[in-house]
Amino acid sequence: MDIALKPQITPFMPLPPLEFAGRERLDADIADFMCGCELLSSGRGALLRALDLVKFRGVLHIPEFFCPAVKKILTARYDVKTFLDIPSEPCARFGSIGAKQGDAVLAVNFFGLRNPQDWYSWAESVPGVVLIEDHSHAPFSDWALNTRADFSFASLRKCFPLPDGAYLRARGSAPSKIYSRGGEQPDFSRDALAAAAIDAYSPPAALPFYYSAEARLNNLNGAGRISKYSFELLKGFDIRGMENARERAYKSFVENFSPGVCEELFSKKNGEENICGNSVFSPTLKFKNMFARDRVYSALRDIGVFAVIYWGGQGAGISDPVRDEVSTIFTIPLDFRHSAVQAKALAEFISNFGF
Repeated sequence: MDIALKPQITPFMPLPPLEFAGRERLDADIADFMCGCELLSSGRGALLRALDLVKFRGVLHIPEFFCPAVKKILTARYDVKTFLDIPSEPCARFGSIGAKQGDAVLAVNFFGLRNPQDWYSWAESVPGVVLIEDHSHAPFSDWALNTRADFSFASLRKCFPLPDGAYLRARGSAPSKIYSRGGEQPDFSRDALAAAAIDAYSPPAALPFYYSAEARLNNLNGAGRISKYSFELLKGFDIRGMENARERAYKSFVENFSPGVCEELFSKKNGEENICGNSVFSPTLKFKNMFARDRVYSALRDIGVFAVIYWGGQGAGISDPVRDEVSTIFTIPLDFRHSAVQAKALAEFISNFGF
């Protein structure tokens, strides 16, 4: 395989590259935004914190296409109902949301694909509903920075080299001082940090630490603070620099990708010219069927590219549209770590894949 695909492309976030760390302060717009945020250890913790702040007692509406581990935590605390929001479709199926006054609805910006106006138009038609936005796939997009939701949050470890970390912003409320500084490092964060360090030398050897971190995270049931380690790193990140590097890799992938057995969702919906580093996640591919998806997934793994399959173990009881989605998509973890040359080689490999 082309040497351009080395180093291996994995979902483990690395230790922060020196070129993107050690700054004196964040970019001004991000710094201003973060001043109004609480900092927690995880996205699920941020969501639980938001619901606790309003002493929520209504029905919580979440997408059916959603992390089963988080859904389990939420279901243990709240009356949870699901609605259809399929990432490969233009927008959520708003008619499937049976929310009423006093309920809360979770709007997820899946892979940076969603349009805020779709959600705000819907919210205006249902007064008295608490709107919570999840921006984990594009934490500092224009939408995220200019949110009109009651609450917005993002897991920062999905896009940036942090072993833990999330923000929560509540409209009209100042952040608690307790959640404005770092705390003790949780167990999952220590394992994630170990996975990142080992991944730099031997990605297969990092897998046990990665799986351990995910298992420990799934056992969390509260809103802990961001660790001191992640808090100090975050303050010196060149976030816009990382976003620009992500954009270059993403654009190179799309420019050299030819739809055949699959299509790339963001460029299909928004066009190549609208790919922007602060609003895209990573190339997310929709295949014609599960057989094709799994064949390409295995071939990529053989050359050291570890694509991410979402929530395939949801089992019985899910709707046909969600079953189809979890069976036919994956994301390639291209980000600030990877060059345009690597992205080009990867796009050509997938485009030319033969069955």
